[in-house]
Amino acid sequence: MFGGTENTYLPNSLACTDYLWTTFMPDNTEANIHIADVLTLLLHNQHALAAAIEEVTVWLTENGVGDVAANAVAALNTLDTNAQGITSAIMQLRQL
Repeated sequence: MFGGTENTYLPNSLACTDYLWTTFMPDNTEANIHIADVLTLLLHNQHALAAAIEEVTVWLTENGVGDVAANAVAALNTLDTNAQGITSAIMQLRQL
């Protein structure tokens, strides 16, 4: 699941986010505020998960389990890419 460095479902999170906003998002300020708030919470979860995976990665590397550590790094890369997409969505919602 975390072995690859690319997310096969969303190959470009930022482009996907832009497409979703222009295609599906209604111009409803109150709804946008609530959605942005929920996305902000999800972004905080992304950062917490990344921090935990980073700690595990350090431990794995120090204990000679480099292959598993490489998988953890791939998961970190996916979290980082998706966090950028979430951040972009939050910014767009807050500007509407």
